[in-house]
Amino acid sequence: MTDFSFILVGDSGERDPEVYREIANRYPDQIKEIIIRDVINDRQINPGRLEGMTIIPAPTFIGKANQSEGQ
Repeated sequence: MTDFSFILVGDSGERDPEVYREIANRYPDQIKEIIIRDVINDRQINPGRLEGMTIIPAPTFIGKANQSEGQ
């Protein structure tokens, strides 16, 4: 086990949500947050796919990156 924790950052364009959910299920104590940029409007098309993840509906991650720095 490691003392490190991780924030996984990706987008909804391909399989990032599924891959990151699997990683979080395997290592729940180490994954602090999953941040997904919703590039294909998945929140309306397939809302369950992004359940439990922080969703960024913006074109970039800049705002969330600034928020996460303070945590």
